[in-house]
Amino acid sequence: MFKGIQWFIERIVERMIPVIGTMFSSSAETLQALGQAEQQSRLEDEARKYEADGKTEIANALRQRAARLTSDNPASQSVQIFENVANDEQRLLPPTASSREGETTGLPNLVDQRPKRRRKQSAPSGNEQPEL
Repeated sequence: MFKGIQWFIERIVERMIPVIGTMFSSSAETLQALGQAEQQSRLEDEARKYEADGKTEIANALRQRAARLTSDNPASQSVQIFENVANDEQRLLPPTASSREGETTGLPNLVDQRPKRRRKQSAPSGNEQPEL
């Protein structure tokens, strides 16, 4: 009987994972399309402002940028993004000791300093008079 329940649960999971994946991808595509439309609208608004000011080159550049945003593939720029990140490894890696020294010239080195100890002040006894 236990194997029957396990088989039944496995069949449910088999069918639910594609349904959940489809819902997730559909939602992601919808959000991406709405974001893209909002960005295109903003670029067109800015292009109109620049065109009204007589800056037609800037307006044309903004309109060209808005035209490049339209894509049926939401991940069309992902390869370029990954390549940019891979080529910019220095920014992602932690700084080495030699690079840190050059960047912090003139600043005190707080890492190597030990904290200063304060002397304990003895509690005043009842016989001492406060200074005026």
